[in-house]
Amino acid sequence: MKSLRSVILKLKTVISNSKLLLALLINGFFLLLVLLFCDMKYEVSDDFIMSTIISGVYTGRPNPHMIFVNIVLGYMLEPFYKIFPGISWYFLFQIIIIFVSFASSNFLSDKIQSKAPLRCTIPQARNTRYRQPNRKSPKTGRQAPP
Repeated sequence: MKSLRSVILKLKTVISNSKLLLALLINGFFLLLVLLFCDMKYEVSDDFIMSTIISGVYTGRPNPHMIFVNIVLGYMLEPFYKIFPGISWYFLFQIIIIFVSFASSNFLSDKIQSKAPLRCTIPQARNTRYRQPNRKSPKTGRQAPP
């Protein structure tokens, strides 16, 4: 029982000290929720057509010449379609790229926020935004309070 508690404590300290691992875990949790409870589909028919082109539905063998996408991506995915043709590698690649981009943006925004935290609250922003420092009262000729 003590060893389990020590492992959990070590894991907790590693996660709290590593912002990258924390970003990966948070985004992994949300990706797991999406995979379990949502139906993932292509937004437009172009992605479906590109997926069928690279998988070899039209020609009988994988074709890296996809429409609207650089051929380098097609050549990167072609060996995967040759080895395991039953897996939609184009769709899997899109999911991985989306996951990596969300995790990296969360990591970078947290890194930027920790270096320069937001020091201005909403009431302070409201007061400094509309204040005119050299405004004088027309009746008394003195400077008006902020």
